[in-house]
Amino acid sequence: MTRHVLRQLIGRRKVLSLMAGAGGLSMAGLGVRAALEPQRVGVTNLGVGLPGFPVQSNGLRVAFLTDLHFGPDTPTATIIKAVSLVQKAEPDLILLGGD
Repeated sequence: MTRHVLRQLIGRRKVLSLMAGAGGLSMAGLGVRAALEPQRVGVTNLGVGLPGFPVQSNGLRVAFLTDLHFGPDTPTATIIKAVSLVQKAEPDLILLGGD
């Protein structure tokens, strides 16, 4: 459907108000994500079998920290909490990942 046909069917003002509404919802979603995402910190424990790895690696404990987003939008307390959780787990190896 072309823009011209859309305008004829529902009118220019309706199209513009729908576009503004969609833009507003998108911005609100980004705002909520920006406010909550940096403060979510958690631990997931997984047992993983790695075929072909030496038997000596059985029980190897790996911590994987990802998406810390260190900066003005992430409270320092959030980073400290994440690091503290890793320290308590006493891993043999710490990996850092992210975008």
